[in-house]
Amino acid sequence: MTLKLKDIIDLDYFVNRDEALESEKETRLRDVRDRRIYRQCGETCGTSEALLLSWLEARRREACGKHGKKTRVLLPGSVFSLLYSFMVYAMILSGCFSGLSLAWSFLAYHGSKPVNVALFAFFFIVLQAILSLITVFFLLRRCLKIRSGGNRIQNSMIHRALSSLFLDVLPDLLKKTGAGVFRNGLDALEFTTTLVRMKTHEFQALFFWPFFILTSVFAFCFTTGALGGTFFRVLVSDMAFGWQSTLVTSSETVYDLVSRMALPWSWFMPETLSHPGFSQIEGSRIILKDGIAVLATRDLVSWWPFLCLGILFYAVLPRGALVISGILARHRVLQGFDLDRPFSGSC
Repeated sequence: MTLKLKDIIDLDYFVNRDEALESEKETRLRDVRDRRIYRQCGETCGTSEALLLSWLEARRREACGKHGKKTRVLLPGSVFSLLYSFMVYAMILSGCFSGLSLAWSFLAYHGSKPVNVALFAFFFIVLQAILSLITVFFLLRRCLKIRSGGNRIQNSMIHRALSSLFLDVLPDLLKKTGAGVFRNGLDALEFTTTLVRMKTHEFQALFFWPFFILTSVFAFCFTTGALGGTFFRVLVSDMAFGWQSTLVTSSETVYDLVSRMALPWSWFMPETLSHPGFSQIEGSRIILKDGIAVLATRDLVSWWPFLCLGILFYAVLPRGALVISGILARHRVLQGFDLDRPFSGSC
């Protein structure tokens, strides 16, 4: 049986309930119950972890049985999983929609003013690459700090904002709307939020990576939406791209910069598709006093493969790698979780 985050949450929930028992009768009934569970699964469980997970499954069946078969009881682990699944879908939809709509608005072309290549490339390629590098930097910094014995690891503002949305805003909205699935799970919902807040030291790594994955999923879907919006806009519209700069007056400088940016894909793509040639860059330069009437269409449309490939290699693929890294890190932390002595020393 593979250990999941919902199992750890439910395990902590049941252990806390047992530790809260005060009367001698309740304590005696608890011991009788545990001995019964051990007799039922003790011989088939080869490890202490398997025995503990079997005990957890028995407690779950017992909790559901007390409320009848027709009543669905939500335990804290199930509440967390439902809220998390809802957040994942929300991140996917909002990321794709915002990326697609923003790229679509950036590519607004009315026939007299071509799309500014420099501005588009900075926002959807350069800036996204910088944000990915910053994310990697802080991840490495966090891991090094943990490995060096740092006791207090501060989460980012984005992480805290997303945690607040997950723990405060979303549960309140679900309770106000009277979602049927949560009518019998309000106590579990309160325990889940309390667990995440009060046990950030013991379970820091466990709760860090799920929220990291959420932000990475949003960023990945944003860049994917931007790529899809750009390609679709080029496919269904007559687009024109141009560049102009007061500081950069040499087409050779622009060509060198574009050639270096295209290195990740230029080794397997034809040169005509990997990036605009020198003559095309020169031919797509906009000079205000001349306008665009003197510019050739083939030069104005030569930029779109470079822009799409730039988004793919500098924005989509790095964000996808961060999502996969977060999933693998979450799996590693769950596999290394010590059921006897929880720890937060893994990055």
